Amino acid sequence: MENQLKIIRLSIENQIPISLEVWSTICADKFNILSLPKVKILSELDKIILSKHVRNGLNLLMDSGLLGVLIPELSLQKNYDQNTPFHDFTLWEHTLNVIEAVPQGQLDLRWSALLHDIAKPFTRVEKANGNSGYRCHELLGSEMAVRICSYLNFPQRRIDYITNIVRHHLNPTSPLKKYDDGGKKIKQDTQVIQAVTIS
Repeated sequence: MENQLKIIRLSIENQIPISLEVWSTICADKFNILSLPKVKILSELDKIILSKHVRNGLNLLMDSGLLGVLIPELSLQKNYDQNTPFHDFTLWEHTLNVIEAVPQGQLDLRWSALLHDIAKPFTRVEKANGNSGYRCHELLGSEMAVRICSYLNFPQRRIDYITNIVRHHLNPTSPLKKYDDGGKKIKQDTQVIQAVTIS
């Protein structure tokens, strides 16, 4: 079968649905992706992450199981309830929100967005008030990002940039911070709220 990543990439680029037959084959044969050279895998992933339809592309990768084969840690994010008042979205929804908010041409910052909360499921702690926290997830996340980027044969320059962003994404000066913050809460129409309050 043709490169499954390429099929997904062409589908989102051309906005053409994948047929049920082809989709079933992609899902059933997802482990075949491991036989592809890393250079081809990274090339297609980069194109998907750069796409203006990145959310759709990443959801197809997640739902097909391909993302779980290539970056198993990310598969834990789907339907993951963060159990914190700071987030209105599941962990995967939040990750998608952040990636989508990063300007389309900033490939390495979008990769940083994809990996910025990679360690959350592994650093979860339960608080006395019933909420969850994610202690030092940015530090472990940076270490995990090194392994993921190295496995995908990123050039060292890209590894250094991405892992540095992941490590410091909570810092107010981080180039990812505003996109991270913007992807946490459901935006409300303040004018509507004010009108309801006044009435």
